Amino acid sequence: MRYRNDDLLLRIAQGDAYGAGFEYVKRENRVHWAKHRMDRYVRHPTHNCCGDYTDDTQMSIAVAEVLLAGPPFTREAFADAFVRCFKRDERDGYARGFQGFLESVQDGREFLARIRPDSDKNGAMMRAVPIGVLPRLDWVLEVAELQAKITHDTFDGIRSAQAAALLAHRALWTDTPLDQLCTNSVLAMFSGRWRGEVRGDRQRGLSVARATAHAVYDLVAHSTTLREVFQRGTAFGGDVDSVLAVAVGISSCRLRDPLPEFLERDLEVLENVEDARVKSRTPKPYGVPFLKDLGKRLMDKYAPAAG
Repeated sequence: MRYRNDDLLLRIAQGDAYGAGFEYVKRENRVHWAKHRMDRYVRHPTHNCCGDYTDDTQMSIAVAEVLLAGPPFTREAFADAFVRCFKRDERDGYARGFQGFLESVQDGREFLARIRPDSDKNGAMMRAVPIGVLPRLDWVLEVAELQAKITHDTFDGIRSAQAAALLAHRALWTDTPLDQLCTNSVLAMFSGRWRGEVRGDRQRGLSVARATAHAVYDLVAHSTTLREVFQRGTAFGGDVDSVLAVAVGISSCRLRDPLPEFLERDLEVLENVEDARVKSRTPKPYGVPFLKDLGKRLMDKYAPAAG
């Protein structure tokens, strides 16, 4: 592995938590958008949490735990992990219908028996970044497809997940410059610059998954600092927590510029409030220490395979 990244899960969570404050906020809400200054986590106008990560990170954690336990990697292992991670740390942030589904199932077997895997949204992509640690390209594509088909067995659902995993793999394992990663047919369909909000458009035949993949590739290929990824990714608008979770996670494998202290200090803490003056912080059970440990163990397992 050329660019070991012990903070992979932490960076995913930081992008997710910062973007969550602006997810689908209307442009007309200028007072809220004026808070996009990268100096604190911002409370969403309609959500109670501030500085907490969402489903993007929780499902990335589930994928990382499967990667630590395997191989082999199976549908059952991923489904069990999705349910286990949600049940031990229930939180808002999931699509309403899927959250209700997770609340109603007891284990992976029931999950697989009842799920309707016909979504073309970005849920399979948002959790696929950790798959990039696998040392072989064919494994990366196969595992990304395997986990995607559980919930997003559609062309865009699968391809976008493969794109995220492949970008992460190349960022970790190769010396290819970030702006030259688009040399694979999976990635080529998402190349080009992205403009506007990250959302689906049925009239144009644009799924949320495809829009997210385009936006992520734009950020990874055309940003020179992590701070720029945060700034530009948030400014897109739309589903920016998913965009930032994926793009910050991938970009952090190469870009190591210092980030504002609040991104780590105020992430997943019990006293988290929208007030930079509050200094006392107690980490939640699946907060920063957990994320750092998980990232390190993931790298410890797969980095030696570079030889």
